[in-house]
Amino acid sequence: MFRDDIGIESNLPLKEVDEALTKMDGLALVIVYDSEMPQSQGVFAQVFLPVIHQTRDYVRVFAFDCRAVASHDLERLQQCARPKELPYIQLYKPPASRVDPLTLDPVPIQSIYFNETELKPTTFYSFIVNNIPDYMERISTFEDLETFV
Repeated sequence: MFRDDIGIESNLPLKEVDEALTKMDGLALVIVYDSEMPQSQGVFAQVFLPVIHQTRDYVRVFAFDCRAVASHDLERLQQCARPKELPYIQLYKPPASRVDPLTLDPVPIQSIYFNETELKPTTFYSFIVNNIPDYMERISTFEDLETFV
């Protein structure tokens, strides 16, 4: 379904996707679908592709077809065992800061499940755009300004 679409990475090994997610500074979208289900085909043509083309500068898309995923990766994609719940959409948002300033521990990526009851282009677009990370820092003192510069 995605082979000809620029910017959509299909059926990569999950290990590669895990590595990419930990290094990303922007949004990542993971879509799990079944290419033989009419529901998935309709949603892709009417919702996913138009919105993904609009937001391709803001989000990296990983798509997994349950019919084409490697068997060792299929065990981790538990959504494939529940075809009535497909397509499954999860957004990964990087933290505003990679390190917690108090504990100095790494801050994990935020995982946000798309749980709208009706999947429409407007709700899907809003879901992506409303989660674009904000890396702005407030500069309220002259010392902050000097540190920033």
